[in-house]
Order: sequence, then C-alpha cells, then structure tokens
Amino acid sequence: MWYPNFAFTIIITGITIQQARADADLVFDPEGYNRGRYGPHPHQYYHSADIVSPLLLVNRWDPTKADNASYIFLTLNSPVDDGIAGPIIYRADDLSLVYSEPRWSVAHNAHVDQFNGSDYLVLIAQSRLRILAYSESLVDSSGLKKTSEGDFLVSARHTHSIIFVDRQSGRVRWALGGKNNDFVDISAGNATDFAWQHAARFNNAALTQLTMFDNHNVSSTIGCTTSCSRGKHVELDYRAHTVRLISEFYHPEGLVSGFEGNYQTMQSGNVFLGWGANPTFTEHIPSGECILDVQFDLWRPDEGYPINYRAFKMNWKAYPTWDPSISVHGVSPLGYYKVYVSWNEATEVTKWRLLVGTSHDSVTNSIAVVPRAGFETEILLKPSLPFVRAVALDRDGMILGMTTVVQLVAYDVIVDVS
Repeated sequence: MWYPNFAFTIIITGITIQQARADADLVFDPEGYNRGRYGPHPHQYYHSADIVSPLLLVNRWDPTKADNASYIFLTLNSPVDDGIAGPIIYRADDLSLVYSEPRWSVAHNAHVDQFNGSDYLVLIAQSRLRILAYSESLVDSSGLKKTSEGDFLVSARHTHSIIFVDRQSGRVRWALGGKNNDFVDISAGNATDFAWQHAARFNNAALTQLTMFDNHNVSSTIGCTTSCSRGKHVELDYRAHTVRLISEFYHPEGLVSGFEGNYQTMQSGNVFLGWGANPTFTEHIPSGECILDVQFDLWRPDEGYPINYRAFKMNWKAYPTWDPSISVHGVSPLGYYKVYVSWNEATEVTKWRLLVGTSHDSVTNSIAVVPRAGFETEILLKPSLPFVRAVALDRDGMILGMTTVVQLVAYDVIVDVS
C-alpha cells in the first residue's frame, strides 16, 4: 500500500522554516478505527478554516492501477456539526481535502456537470423531489434518466425493475427485472436478480448496456456472504430479447447497503462505487479487483452513518472568488510562530509563498516558497519582520490569490490588520 508523506525543513539565511502537513494523517488502522480509537465519528478541525471534515481510514490503495481522474466528490451530513450537509471534495492522489461547505439541511449528489460547454459543480440541496408521473413509493427521484433522444430510463426500485419509457406516447417499451421482465436472463438469473437498485444508467451510445448500484436488500449490514450489495453491469440484446451479466463489483468487507449508492464508469474502464448507507467508497479495475477502499466513519449498520448518497471520481478545476485563509499562532516566547494557510475549493494551488514586511503596506519581502501539503499547510518560522501574508501559487509559479496581512504582535497574540 502507498503512503503519502509530507515534512521537511528549509534554512534560509538565519530564518528557520519548517513545513509540514497540518491535516491529521490518514488512518491505516482498521481495527482501531472501527473500535472507536479515533472517536465515535472520526473527524478533524482546521486552524485557518471554520470547517469539519471526516478523518479517513484507508483499507486498501493501489495508485498504480487507479483511474487518473483528479478529485473524489462526496456529499455528507456532518454528525459532529448539527447534521448540516454539503459537498466534500478530496484530491485523488493524496486524499487530502480540497473543499468542504456544510451549510444545508439536506444535500446530495455533488458532481461535475456541463452547461453551455462549461463545467460546473452541481448538487441537490433540498428535500426529496416528487415525481408526479409515478407513485413516490415506486420511483425514487434519483432513478429517472433522460436519454439523448428524450426517452426515459426509470429505475423503479420498489418493484425491482428498470423501465424504458417512450418520450412521446409514455408507453413502456420494455422492462428489465421484476414481475414484468421482458428479457430472458442467459446468465443463470444473475443479470436480473437485482433489487432496491439505484443509479441505473445506460453505459453506451447504442443503449444496450446498463449499469446500476444493486442494493439487493433493505437492511444494511457488514460481513455478508450472500445477497450482498454490488455494482452491476449487464448487456441487453433487443433482437433476441435476452440479457447477460457482464460484471459485478463487491465490497471487500461484504456489505449490504439498504439504501442509496451509485455506480460510475470512468474513462479508463475502472468503476467507482459510492456505497450509500455504508460510510465508504471504492474503486475497482474491470476484473473486479478493488484497488481503493476508503471509510469516512465506523462500521455500525445498527446505528446509522453520515449519509452520502453518491460518490464520484472526476476531473475538476476551481478558482474561488474568495481569498485564501491564514491563521498564525505563537508557539514559544523565543519568537517562533506556526503559520497555517489554506484555500477552500482552490484546486490549482501547488505552492505557498510567504511574504513579510515592516508594516501592513510593505509586506513584499519573500522569505520562502513551500509546497502545498494537504488542505492546510503548516509552516513553523521565526520571522525577522512583524507582518506576514501568504501567496497561493500554481505549478508555473503564477499568483492565484493572497491572504490578508496579519501582524505578529507578541507571543500567541495575532492581529489581523487588513
């Protein structure tokens, strides 16, 4: 398993600068994590941003086999922050936080979508949508997908079926699964045995392949050996009226997710699964092997979890309209300070430049450039001048934004003078 590592010291003409990742380390201790050694809801706070994020447990991780999409998208309700919900984005290469904004009572389905040729971060932040054409007891709002021709793929999870509806007449063209199944299952029943499914989608332009998250049951549990939840990929033959199973993707721990969940096919052919009622996301190569398994809370199906309707792995670039944040804390009477810098949602920051000066208007003396190390980069320094700010830089050294100026007045007394 691969382990990210951040920490080094720079010596610059009498100024000692030690740089490190301020974020809590990723956890690689599944037994301790799930026994509550890291708290009932493992999480972390930050110095420079007023947010809370889950403390992640990495059960397995092989970056050499991972899809190269750059970010992982979740939408969580925080169990330690009055249950408020919002999007959470992690870098895929080091699992460090990039963005967290928990400010809604209900939120789910954060992902990247396009409008007029531009990428946008979208999410649903409201109560459950009602579908008027069908009884709400039969069709969940997440189970309706419109094709490029305007027809509808409807996932009727309570009838364990997927229905294709003509856009003009409203006639059901065919049904897969359930009591009114129109296809002969040539995979010994394994292509049509899905139940309580979510996120049914066509997987090709010919509309002959379907993927879904097959919940398979309504009672969440861990350690199942049969009737487990899974990602499912099937192929339809409209002429022969047959369906066959292409592949299935199971969680290494054997999970039943009684509600929610999703299936995403990525450009490499890898599959990314959000496990809905269970606090985990996984990535699989086409053979089914799980090459990423991450938890964001303890296994405890009987008590419930932070709800994450879906998880995605996608490319994304974000340039926030707000400034980066800085927080400085004196750590000794000898003049040493810890500087914490972050920029919520900024994806292109790779380095931080520290500037100092003799006054608020003269903070122009560059004393160091340090790599970004997690969401919040910690820098220990003993500056010779009393005013400091941080500048966010991209990989080419271009300035993306600047923090406010803070004054290092005295030991553990910091004044924002902007």
